[in-house]
Amino acid sequence: MSVSSLRPSKAFHVTNGARLDETRRRASYRRAPRGGARHNAYMRPLTTDLLREEERPYFLWDEDRSVAEFRQALQCADERERYRLIGKLMREARDTDVWRFVTPGEVWAHFKAIEPYLGRRRPFWVYLLTGWHRDGLLS
Repeated sequence: MSVSSLRPSKAFHVTNGARLDETRRRASYRRAPRGGARHNAYMRPLTTDLLREEERPYFLWDEDRSVAEFRQALQCADERERYRLIGKLMREARDTDVWRFVTPGEVWAHFKAIEPYLGRRRPFWVYLLTGWHRDGLLS
């Protein structure tokens, strides 16, 4: 068997090249934003240093709000919005960073209202908080 017999034909390259171009063209349409979070060049950069109150925390990747503004929103928001914000915090932030904004007792007291906002992290928080409650750390 010669090496030339292992090479695909020229027609194969043209056909696959055209398919590849068509696939790339369609993929570019799929990448276009369709509503949802709006990002622009004017959003503050993200930070993991939550002591920098004027910076945007990493868990607020989809909105331009500083650490101080997030704390203020947690204090001033109505009950439903507060639960949504706590749920977002618990869903997007590292578990150890959550406690910089809320207490375990506060979360446990309102867990049924916060739970719908936890998304994929819900099983983790159920396991953690029920374990702490079972061990007598939460009342």
